[in-house]
Amino acid sequence: MSDEKIDLEAELNQLFRASLKDFIQQRKDLVSRLKKSGDKEKAALVGAIAKPPLSAWAVNQLYWQHTSDFQKLLAAGDEIRRIQHHALAGQAPGGDLPSAQKQRQKAIDGLLRLAEIVLLQDGHAASQGVLKRISTTLEAAAAYGSEQPDPGPGRLRQDLDLPGFERLAELAALPPPPRTARSARAEPRDAEPAKPSSDRVRAARGKVELAEADFNLRQAEAKRAQSGLELAEDRVGKAKKELEQLRDQMARLEGRYRQAEADVKKARSTTKKARLAEQKARRSLEEARAMLEDLENPDR
Repeated sequence: MSDEKIDLEAELNQLFRASLKDFIQQRKDLVSRLKKSGDKEKAALVGAIAKPPLSAWAVNQLYWQHTSDFQKLLAAGDEIRRIQHHALAGQAPGGDLPSAQKQRQKAIDGLLRLAEIVLLQDGHAASQGVLKRISTTLEAAAAYGSEQPDPGPGRLRQDLDLPGFERLAELAALPPPPRTARSARAEPRDAEPAKPSSDRVRAARGKVELAEADFNLRQAEAKRAQSGLELAEDRVGKAKKELEQLRDQMARLEGRYRQAEADVKKARSTTKKARLAEQKARRSLEEARAMLEDLENPDR
């Protein structure tokens, strides 16, 4: 048993910060060290950690390598949650929802550009499919804000899905985190105080804003689905063209097969006739030889 004291949290951070191609080996090495230190339970837990897909790995790298940019994304998500929470509670919003949504999208766009660099630096292609999954995970991370699922960005083992309407409502109902200096500065300076209104109107406005946020998320999902549909339709078109080519080729092969079959039948018939003619000629030859022998030996 080894006397090594292992800081598991630090080791896990290093594991998820590593190059994707080194993940399996580093996990194996950590499991071995934990076993040697006598902590078989933690070794089993680490051994069960799945290697993240490329898209989730890239988001983890954004979290570790571009922390400031990632925190801007989470802050934008918290700002949206804060506005929605105040609206649901019948309070003054204290912020501009469209402006906060623009800040969120700006953060996502910036992180996507950085993700392309991260992928290329580690020897991976920045394909549209991978970037779409990264974008979805970033949108989901923004929706969760400071209420990230566990494991969250930095230790993701799979892509994050956008939270549903009910989960969004739960997030909006949670007490909002304190506004940072950054988010406070993002608030328009000339914003006018909210006009007094009844509790019912404010509650209704909050529901509308929450529904709008959900609509924006679903609209983004719909766009991705439409893009996927167009890609699938393109593949179907190509497959149909290939199928037609294969059918034409098959028709030609069937024609050649039928012709070959007819040639075989003809050859068999010709062979049969030739054999019959051969047999007939043989009998005629034998009869002629017998007659010749009789003529040459009349006294026999």
